This record gives sequence, structure tokens and C-alpha cells, in this order.
Amino acid sequence: MTSVTIDCFGNRNDLAPERFRTMAGEKHAHLIDAQEGVTYIGFGPAAVVGPIHKIVTEGTVTTIWWAYGLWADRETLTYASTKNDVLTIQVAE
Repeated sequence: MTSVTIDCFGNRNDLAPERFRTMAGEKHAHLIDAQEGVTYIGFGPAAVVGPIHKIVTEGTVTTIWWAYGLWADRETLTYASTKNDVLTIQVAE
């Protein structure tokens, strides 16, 4: 296993540096789960590990978080504090 850095759309800095942390790397929503005050957005098939955004609305304030994992685990994932943060994940070499 090796460590790689990904952005909020799952773009890896080692494979696509021109897309990493740019609007060119933005993906389209594939899955949406809207609950009261919280909306989860997935960017790939449910059975595939990928980026998930969590949008939380409290009163007039809306916060966007993101994580990397399975859609089924969306409610229990550890989310990065902003879409500008990057995450380090382990991938097979």
C-alpha cells in the first residue's frame, strides 16, 4: 500500500496533477440522500469507494464537508472540515 493525496472530488495528485484541486477536476453528483438538515452527495456508484460531500444546514448557515469512502458508510465517515482540505488515503501499488 502507498499513500496518496486526494482532493474533494477524489482526484489524486500523483495521477492527475492538472485536475488536482481545480474546477477541471469537478465531478457530477451521482447519488443524493436528503435528510432533515443534512444532504449527502456521492460522486460514483454506491458500491465503489469515492468522494462524498455532506451539506449541513443549521439556521441560516450551510457548511459543506467531504470524506472518502463507501456510500453505505456516509453517515459514519470522518469528514474533512472544508472542500479545500485534502485527504491522504492508502491505495494498492
